[in-house]
Amino acid sequence: MRVGFVVTVAGALTLGGCTSAATQSFPTPGSYNPLAVTRPIDPDAVAVGRELDKVERSIENGRDSGQLSRREARAFRKANRALSGTAERLGADGMTDGEKRDLENQARILDSQVQAAVITGGMPKAPR
Repeated sequence: MRVGFVVTVAGALTLGGCTSAATQSFPTPGSYNPLAVTRPIDPDAVAVGRELDKVERSIENGRDSGQLSRREARAFRKANRALSGTAERLGADGMTDGEKRDLENQARILDSQVQAAVITGGMPKAPR
């Protein structure tokens, strides 16, 4: 009889602990405010993002038209991803005007390289 009582008490404590932990993880009705957890949109990050999207579209257009090889497109995408990662890191706490200007210039340079490769039929060769 004593063993049955101990098992019953242990089970009740276990279930009681689970339900109290579960109820504490959910917000109470009416307390959830999705706007309280979202960050405001940074217009500088949007501008840089547009430039990076333009580069990606140029790469896709060059690849679709056959002017860029798979290898060249992969190299340009890799450079675009690296630039995008830099923009993400810099934009995490807000970009300065200089950082925004630098990222936009780098994106324009990359886009110019893609356009040059599309027009000439290949990536520019590095001087030896």
